[in-house]
Amino acid sequence: MTKPSVNRVCNPSTPATSVYLIPIVLACLTLIGAILRLYHLDYNSLWLDETSTYAFSNMSPTATFEAVLHGEWNPPLFYWLEHAVIMIMGADEFTLRLIPAIAGTLTIPAFYLLGKEVYDDTTGILMAVYATISPYFVFYSQDARTYMVLIFVYTIALVCYLKALSQGGKTNRYWIVTGIVCSIACWLHFYACIGVAIITLHALVTIYQRYRREFAFYSGAGSYIAAFTIPSLPLFYVLLTLVGKRVTQGVSWGQSSFQAISEFFYFNAFMAEYLVVAFVVLFGIGYIIMIRDRWEVATLCTIGLIGILGATLFVADIIDMHSRYMMFCAPFAIIPVMGIFHSIPEVTARRVWCAVFIIILVIPVVPFYGEYYTQYTKNDWRGMTSDLTNATTPGDWVVLLPAADQKQMAWYYDNVSDGTTLRKTNTQAGLEAIVAEWQEGGTGKIYFVKTENIYLYNNKSHSVTEWLQKRSQYLGQYAIRMEIYGGVQ
Repeated sequence: MTKPSVNRVCNPSTPATSVYLIPIVLACLTLIGAILRLYHLDYNSLWLDETSTYAFSNMSPTATFEAVLHGEWNPPLFYWLEHAVIMIMGADEFTLRLIPAIAGTLTIPAFYLLGKEVYDDTTGILMAVYATISPYFVFYSQDARTYMVLIFVYTIALVCYLKALSQGGKTNRYWIVTGIVCSIACWLHFYACIGVAIITLHALVTIYQRYRREFAFYSGAGSYIAAFTIPSLPLFYVLLTLVGKRVTQGVSWGQSSFQAISEFFYFNAFMAEYLVVAFVVLFGIGYIIMIRDRWEVATLCTIGLIGILGATLFVADIIDMHSRYMMFCAPFAIIPVMGIFHSIPEVTARRVWCAVFIIILVIPVVPFYGEYYTQYTKNDWRGMTSDLTNATTPGDWVVLLPAADQKQMAWYYDNVSDGTTLRKTNTQAGLEAIVAEWQEGGTGKIYFVKTENIYLYNNKSHSVTEWLQKRSQYLGQYAIRMEIYGGVQ
């Protein structure tokens, strides 16, 4: 006798109006999410990693793949997508960030599908509300990097995987789709391999526990593994080529494991301390309910959180790590919280409690967006270079600290047309050598552009900043971590 594929507890039937209400609410949330993501999409200047996106995306697809083989630490798929946009629309802040903005918008219905697959429409709508207003999601939807695309793709993988479990051994369709989508996730970011391992481990454990004597389920898992492995083979070669280089390179700028993990939970709780506590409490309650009603999903969330947190604890001391690498696993922490309300049997009471919960979520978001769209959240390279161009005259010198920021500088500032001499360095010794060269034979004035990244290239020392504060005149700050100094005393 075939065993049930999933243990699902459903709510009483909702009124017929819900058949029409749910799509309308979801469409409204998606529209709101699109506005939040597209509004002021080009407001902030590009930062270092975004200019790297342009550099690799501006290459031919084969050249991009070659660059990955020779040391670029990100898979090429996102760059290929960006390349297509650049070829059609050109390259500027808006077009470079358009794909993440679209992916962030599509994450809203994807989160709805995930919540609905776990429990019901109520959970789906709450998941969609979360994805719509999350500052974390909106910020990375306006960032020309792969992180928001990855969370969208991995959410789709989770939806397909849960559907594969619910289908039992009837068909391999969803198993195959899950494998393909997981492969796409890995082509977007290498850290997604951890997410694939989470799904694979859960699938093997679940199938063994529930269906150990039924070959059809093993056939589904086999289809999933094959569908993932075949398109991922070139990526495996790249990963094996790079892993040794990445490990031997060591840590240069990354967060500690504690910083990455604490930031992951803080940002997923809308950057509000009271919500962090509330989310922890609600997660515990929701997890207990989930063990009762959907133990397979509870197991998946357990493996998911232990997997991503354990991996972060391990790799943070080996390679550069940041909490944004973990954000594709956010559903494992969010689902138990949003799923609490499905257990309220009375429809009206459930809606009232959901409305109260949504209001609680919105409270810290309103002031955040009031500042987010009116204040720069990234260094204001556009404003700084405009003022620098106005201040300098032909023959002046400009020193960039560190040299690693030359991509942003080149995007916004042309020293040739400005008639200035541009020098770059990472260290205090290099800075003093440039100043000595300018004093011996330079003409005009000298200006120093310093960002927070100089700290990373001086063994986390503030020696360059201290030198500038003692020997040069502070002229201004642009956004939060960039300063200009002028002259030498």
